[in-house]
Amino acid sequence: MNGADGGGRTALVRAARRGDVGMARLLLAAGADPRRPDRQGASAIDHARQAGHEALARHLEQAR
Repeated sequence: MNGADGGGRTALVRAARRGDVGMARLLLAAGADPRRPDRQGASAIDHARQAGHEALARHLEQAR
């Protein structure tokens, strides 16, 4: 569930960047780690916030 691409970005990071709340919830339920950093040290929480998806970032912070 926490597999990553060459840049260390997980499926949850990609969902967070898009603001895809539904996919983020599915991935969290399946065990995705919202705090796992990519190669630049940014987590899904950071990516959501940087993309302007503050509500999703807060949801990810509360996960786990």
